[in-house]
Amino acid sequence: MYENAAKQRITVYVTAALPDRAPAYQFASRDGAEAFYWANARITCTVVGTLPEAEMKTVSRAVYQQLTEGDVARANWG
Repeated sequence: MYENAAKQRITVYVTAALPDRAPAYQFASRDGAEAFYWANARITCTVVGTLPEAEMKTVSRAVYQQLTEGDVARANWG
């Protein structure tokens, strides 16, 4: 969990890859929270927080790039 100076928090969850190791990407909003989820052959990751959507995408993109450095597959950040 990370918190900025404005006391806004994001949480990053990293777990093992899905059993089929298939890639997956999803961005969702619910009850004021934003979440970006992806999976690749090595890990599954979810970034959740209450930052505005544009900021969540920026943070999620940075986490994704750091955790998937060198991977061929890339998410569509729309």
